[in-house]
Amino acid sequence: MPLWFGILIVIAIACLFVWYIYPDRTSSPSFLRKYMAISWVIIRRVVCFSAAILGLFIIYIVLTSNEEITLKLIFTLVISLVLLSGFVFIGIVGFAKDESMLDLYKRIKKKYGLRW
Repeated sequence: MPLWFGILIVIAIACLFVWYIYPDRTSSPSFLRKYMAISWVIIRRVVCFSAAILGLFIIYIVLTSNEEITLKLIFTLVISLVLLSGFVFIGIVGFAKDESMLDLYKRIKKKYGLRW
């Protein structure tokens, strides 16, 4: 089985997973939906926070290199402002395409009883 087929299956499963736990589906979630929602939030946060830590490691490598200081500063600012803040925000709140991300986050917290 080729690698792209496995990646396609993982993406399809993730899409079904997110559709299943979307907060507007029904009024009261079952135990399975609540467990899946909490699992999804934990997985999302682990992946995003790991990417942010990797970004900090890349910044450390760039700052300890022998390049010109202006290139180091520009690269560090771009990585820290764009990538790290984006990963942390998406890790905590999540991503919504058509509505406010914070509103969706509040509805998910309320529906599934998440603390943060």
